[in-house]
Amino acid sequence: MRYEVIADGERRCLEVCCHGPFDAESVPAIVAELERHPAYPQALGILWDVRDADLSVYRIEDMERAWVRRSGVRPHGWKLRIAMVSTAPMDRFIMRLWQTGAGASERVERQSFHDIDAARRWTAGTGEADA
Repeated sequence: MRYEVIADGERRCLEVCCHGPFDAESVPAIVAELERHPAYPQALGILWDVRDADLSVYRIEDMERAWVRRSGVRPHGWKLRIAMVSTAPMDRFIMRLWQTGAGASERVERQSFHDIDAARRWTAGTGEADA
C-alpha cells in the first residue's frame, strides 16, 4: 500500500492518505511513524483517508489485531479522535466494524465518515460525527 502522512498544524491533526490495496500488515509501522511525527504530541486527531484504497482485503482479524495492539495508545491528557474516510458504499460496513468493534475507550474516539471535510472538522474538534 502506498501512503503519505500530512500534518495540518492549524487543525492540529495528522492525515494518512492511503492508495491501492489496504495492507493491514503496514498499519503498525504507519502508527509508529505517526507517533514519531513532530506534530503528534499536540495532535487532536488522526484522519485515515482511504478513499483511494481498496478495503476489500481488510479483514475482521486484521482489525482485531490492531485493536489489541493499540489499546494503550495516547500518552496525552486528551482523547485522540481517529477518523476513517471512504466514499465507496461497499466500505461503509467495514468502516462501521472498525468504528464500533474496539469498544469504548477513555483515550481514543473513532468515527467513520464519507465526507472528508466533515472528518477534518470532527478530528479538529469543531464538527459533529456523521449520522
